[in-house]
Amino acid sequence: MKKTFAIFSIGILFTAMFGGLNFTPAANASSVDTGWIGADSFVGSTDIRCGKKLANVYGQGNKKFYIPESVLRLPEGNYLIDIVAHYGFYDGTGPQTNETMTVRTSVDFRNISDLNGSGGRRKDRDNCEQIQKDIKTYTNIAGTPIKYVGGAIYFEPQSRDSQSIEIYKVRVYRIFDDPTPTPTPTPTPTPTPTPTPTFTPTPTPTPTPTPTVTPTPTPTFTPTPTPTPTPCSFPPTAAISVYPSVIYRGQSATLSWNTANATYVVINPGIGQVSSWDSITISPWQTTTYTISASNSICSGAAMASAALTVYDYYTPTPTPTPSPYLTVYKDVRNISSGTGESNSVYAKPNDTLEFSIRIYTNNYYAYGIRASDYLPSGLRYVSGSTTVDGNYVSDGLTSGNLYIGGRSANTSIQIRFKAQIENESFFSYGTTNIINTVNVNADNAPGISDSATVFVERNQISAGQLNIQKFEKNISKGDTIEKSNVNVSRGDTMEFILRVRSASSLAANNVIVRDVMPAGLSYVNNSTSLNGNIIQDGIINSGVNIGYLSPNQEAVLKFKAVINSSASGTMINYAYASADNIVSVRSPDAAMTVGIVAGALDIKTGSSAWTFYLPLLTASLASFGYFQRLRIKRLLAGIIPVV
Repeated sequence: MKKTFAIFSIGILFTAMFGGLNFTPAANASSVDTGWIGADSFVGSTDIRCGKKLANVYGQGNKKFYIPESVLRLPEGNYLIDIVAHYGFYDGTGPQTNETMTVRTSVDFRNISDLNGSGGRRKDRDNCEQIQKDIKTYTNIAGTPIKYVGGAIYFEPQSRDSQSIEIYKVRVYRIFDDPTPTPTPTPTPTPTPTPTPTFTPTPTPTPTPTPTVTPTPTPTFTPTPTPTPTPCSFPPTAAISVYPSVIYRGQSATLSWNTANATYVVINPGIGQVSSWDSITISPWQTTTYTISASNSICSGAAMASAALTVYDYYTPTPTPTPSPYLTVYKDVRNISSGTGESNSVYAKPNDTLEFSIRIYTNNYYAYGIRASDYLPSGLRYVSGSTTVDGNYVSDGLTSGNLYIGGRSANTSIQIRFKAQIENESFFSYGTTNIINTVNVNADNAPGISDSATVFVERNQISAGQLNIQKFEKNISKGDTIEKSNVNVSRGDTMEFILRVRSASSLAANNVIVRDVMPAGLSYVNNSTSLNGNIIQDGIINSGVNIGYLSPNQEAVLKFKAVINSSASGTMINYAYASADNIVSVRSPDAAMTVGIVAGALDIKTGSSAWTFYLPLLTASLASFGYFQRLRIKRLLAGIIPVV
């Protein structure tokens, strides 16, 4: 009996200790992953480079993008982010170490530092091979998970000075959900048995002594210490300005602001939520103080700043003085061989081809008899037939005398372009030679003015082989006799392409290979390739042709023909490459062909809507002209009416 009671007692004790525990298995871990999201799903500053679509994050150009919620389709949680991107720079810009951006959601953000430091250098701006080599995958770019509760994910420059980042793909994922914690079991308390009361006899009462009065001590006041606030890792900042700060009613001012580490930015009164930095035009009716508030989900409180705009009731304009005729001129240059943009100065190498741009403005008055002259300094050779005025080729004369432009109305502009080639390497000393090219402009009723552009020619001390290739074109069907780099063409026209290849150094070039990259819309004419006037085998548009040996500064001229296809449209770009055993491949400047259909002085569009207007005109012309004129128009119609 005692044994049975002991077992029963142990069971009761075990039940009392552990019977209240609730053992629940932990939740299974899971993962969420968008996979790689391509640039086709990006919204914002997108572009196509080297045949691939990308998005650009660039502070100076205010370029940014976001991925919509409909593409992400993510539940709430904390996520890591990977990107496939191109960081880097080309020789013309120097090292870049500020390729920074901010990634943010509606409730969180991360500032992303330059992920490749000062790396990613390439020799040319548009060298697709070098760009492709520096496209890399960067994992967990934020360093820690970023909180997401819905909406888009934004990729923005950190500041106005953030340099360009090209992003091709984005992946958002979390490896594991935070498992639901298993609750700590609460033990059921063991009941305490009630003891059997024991009889205690009542003691004899002791007389109560008279109490001694003890004085109550005066309490000492202890002040409660002020708690030290917890510092914020990423405090938001805000700045706002208005220019000018004083206007009259009806005038406008520019309100500009800039914030950092902020996910929510608002400007009051009357403007509301805005981006992290920008500027707008305002025109209030009365004096107004604008206040910006910037906050984030990490730090308590908001950063605030204000700017006041004073508005006066009336404005008395200053009388406009009688204008005096004057001209303005700006001169820029770009290096076609290295693909730089237009600037007031440019770096170049011997044998490079340059294009000079001259912009003339008439400003406030009609200008009579405008003339321009641009005598090339030593070290530059003019490319014959390359001068254009407002896009139209004109006769040479700008660099040998005066180019007469004529009269122009007030507030109009004139653009002159021409090409020049830098002399051979042997012309220059080692190091850098500065060449300053100046244009002079005047008019019959305006004083003469001038502007200059500078070319820094670099000749390296190291002796190495070098090739130079130039590409030109002529529309034989239109009777072109001048070699050009941009022509208008029609379907069915026959084009002649000219490639000039030169060994541009003190070393000979062995086994020179020339290959032309022909765009869609052109058909090569068989047996049309010639080298220095002699017909050679076909192959220039395929694997290329071997033109053999070029001695130092020797030039070879290749020509071939192609026909504009009936399906050609828009602008077609043609270029070529040259290489040798001891010389890396170089690319020629582009030659452009713009497809247009022209009848007389009219540009005839294809399609039913265009013929609804022009067909009656051409029919009336057929009735008015003689047999030969009708025959000519009939041939024209046969060539341009689209086949249904």
